[in-house]
Amino acid sequence: MLYEKVYNSIIENSLIKKGQTVICAISGGADSVCLTDIMYSLKDKLGITIEGAHLNHNLRGKESDSDEEYVTRFCKKRNITQKKKSV
Repeated sequence: MLYEKVYNSIIENSLIKKGQTVICAISGGADSVCLTDIMYSLKDKLGITIEGAHLNHNLRGKESDSDEEYVTRFCKKRNITQKKKSV
């Protein structure tokens, strides 16, 4: 399973240490949401804290705002502390 592959890669390569906070950059697209979901699912096993970060560049009007709203809901549902900024 993908979750085990990510976990094994993190452990084998000493990518994250127990007690660290991992900040996931979440654009709202499938890849960043998937990675954040995997890291969230592994947080207890890894002994880490997950935070989310989103930057709304306002380049695509309402679509950019929709992405920001989605990321906010995604993080809130999982109780992930979120840092966000609009420019």
